[in-house]
Amino acid sequence: MLLDISPEYSSAYTYIGDAYYLLGDYSQARTNFEEAIKCNFIDYQAHWFLADALQQLGDSESAVKEITIAHLLNVNHPDIVNKLKQLRDIVNRPWKEWEFNPQYSLDNSNDTIFIKANPDWTIYALVKAIWKFEPGYAEKMVGPDRKNDIVIIPEEKEAIVGLVSGNEHFENIREIIEDGFFMEFVYYEIYAPIAPESMDLMPRDTFNRIIEYINRYH
Repeated sequence: MLLDISPEYSSAYTYIGDAYYLLGDYSQARTNFEEAIKCNFIDYQAHWFLADALQQLGDSESAVKEITIAHLLNVNHPDIVNKLKQLRDIVNRPWKEWEFNPQYSLDNSNDTIFIKANPDWTIYALVKAIWKFEPGYAEKMVGPDRKNDIVIIPEEKEAIVGLVSGNEHFENIREIIEDGFFMEFVYYEIYAPIAPESMDLMPRDTFNRIIEYINRYH
């Protein structure tokens, strides 16, 4: 048997658990999915399938926990998002349907900077323009390696603080900042969608904070 040769091969536990699940033996399915997670925490399928097994066993709260982890490990997977919403409805914590969707565009043509923005996003757009086009500004703020980073935390902080200042349309983001979850907001709303693999590498404490963020604000 493969597990006799390589007992740490997590996918084998996932496949065995899936077989038990299809046979209707949800307890054995749960056991194998849990073993897969012990071997490899970032196996999003094991968390997803474990959520299904837990739901069948009547433990909806634990199912929500596992499907939330699966979602964060594969944040752009639509089927996992749908499952998460379904399970949240079951435990009477409906998913808060909102997204961080900046509404602006920047262009630089013939040394002229063009900014287009929804009025609510004007300050955000202006900050982004400064970071992108003001000579030496980004380097002064974060050093010469700015272009190597997908998301620049000081840039996002400056832009988002400008966004929420005096703007009643972003009360939820202001609450997130005041509650001390700004970094988790950036990781989940901005960073994860464009670099989902980065969630696999997050320190466990940070990962758990992002899970707490999702539970609080979505």
